[in-house]
Amino acid sequence: MPLSTEGLLDEINRCAGHVAWLQAKVQSLSEVDLVWGMDSAKSIMTAGTPGDLLELAQGKELYEAVMKAGANVWLQLYQQELI
Repeated sequence: MPLSTEGLLDEINRCAGHVAWLQAKVQSLSEVDLVWGMDSAKSIMTAGTPGDLLELAQGKELYEAVMKAGANVWLQLYQQELI
């Protein structure tokens, strides 16, 4: 079943809106955030300093973040949508 001209224009507009939204997300990122991000995090069960003990006593979870270089997911999605 062939698409109508109106249907094709609707799809073009939808895609253009999606690209514009992703572009705004990418533009809001710092240069560092474009290429560095959190790869994983693990909960720290033992406190290493008195400050850590205070955080744990207040019910705040402490974790260790592992950073990794790579293209930000918003940038990847933006690039994929342009193809």
